[in-house]
Amino acid sequence: MKKFILLISIILVYSGSQAQVFSLKSIPANRIIPRKEGGSLINIDIRNSMPMSMLMSVKFVLYGKNMDAMVNTDLEQFSNGLLYDTIQFGNNDSIRRFSFKPVLDGFSEGNDTFVFKISQPSMGTIGSPDSVFIVITDSVAAPITGRPLYNIGTVRGANKNGIPDSVNKSCSIRGVLYGVNRRAANLGYQMFICDATGCIGIFSGKTYAIYPTAAEGDSVEISGIIEHFRGLGQIKFSATGDTIRKLGFSTVKAPQVVTALNEASEAKLVKLDGLTLSSGNWLADSAFELKMKNSANTEFSIRIENKPSTNFSAPAAITSGKTYSITGMGSQFDQTTGTTYTMGYQLLPRKLSDIVSTGSSISSLSALNFTVFPTLVTNTMHVYMDATLNESVSIQVIDLSGKVVREDKTKLNIGENIFQLTQLDVLPQGNYILNIQTSNNQLYKQFSIIK
Repeated sequence: MKKFILLISIILVYSGSQAQVFSLKSIPANRIIPRKEGGSLINIDIRNSMPMSMLMSVKFVLYGKNMDAMVNTDLEQFSNGLLYDTIQFGNNDSIRRFSFKPVLDGFSEGNDTFVFKISQPSMGTIGSPDSVFIVITDSVAAPITGRPLYNIGTVRGANKNGIPDSVNKSCSIRGVLYGVNRRAANLGYQMFICDATGCIGIFSGKTYAIYPTAAEGDSVEISGIIEHFRGLGQIKFSATGDTIRKLGFSTVKAPQVVTALNEASEAKLVKLDGLTLSSGNWLADSAFELKMKNSANTEFSIRIENKPSTNFSAPAAITSGKTYSITGMGSQFDQTTGTTYTMGYQLLPRKLSDIVSTGSSISSLSALNFTVFPTLVTNTMHVYMDATLNESVSIQVIDLSGKVVREDKTKLNIGENIFQLTQLDVLPQGNYILNIQTSNNQLYKQFSIIK
């Protein structure tokens, strides 16, 4: 009798899998979804014709595109860096939604066309419609002043002698704002702007009525004169005929991890790891500079704009005896005279969360008593610790912005401890810090989630 019931169950599951059909739902009859750069979110529903009390999946794949179209630049979604995502259907799920964000990248390039299809179901078949065309209309508005529109890479050129090739020339540029407005308490703007070809500083001594507030992530157009200040390339817009306008919203990219501050990092959002304080003190209500070194003994200048102290904090966020990961804008203040400007590079943190304490720098925090494996994680990570106390500890996973994205508690026993962190695959692909807070130490390790 049991064998008969099992046979019937297998037949029912097999029959259900053959009737299982995945298709796209609620898309236009011509399968074309138009959007403008920086326009509203594109939502695509994938339908499962026969929900079942089991997990199922189907892949949503980039099937084709025109030559200039770029996933994750013109159309953001694939956080894992691949050209597909696996859509998981949970128990009795009939609809799963996939969303795209059209990005306003800030320079003229023509329209972009993407073709996406569903394929490779874990069971069943693919029905109709199975594909969709997404057409992103380029921002083709004329430059506000009629000055020629150039991308930032062209403006910077070869960056000979540490300054842009286009110094003293007028033009318009479009891109995404990065950093905080360091002139917010006064008139004007002092930030950075990036497009797909490069980054450069911006500076204005007055505030324009058409765009009174500057915010990181805004797409803007600026018309002005290319210059440099102490080696920092920038577009200055304060004179007659100069102006700025907001075009829309875009996405701030994750910082690039670097081991040096130089022309390559200038005006970009970057991150330095493993820093310890070598000289300087944290000050309240002041702008000040700290010197910090990494494990290779390379020294960096960290510029903190802590006036008022609400910009960061009155209590010291950086102290001796600890290590830090610091995110910020690469900048430059070269005090030499002459025609070559290749010194005085700085890192400008934007906010308090850009400064992440990653542990004590004392030698007891060696790899011998704290190890994680693997460091390239898909789902599960193993943690090994040699504890000297019986105690409860906090385990934090911190992303590149300094945000705690996961926190767990566990109990350590004297001696060897081995435990697991599971379901890490729910976090986006990228680099993270594992931070364990014990009663007398902070232990940290870096790891990456891959998909």
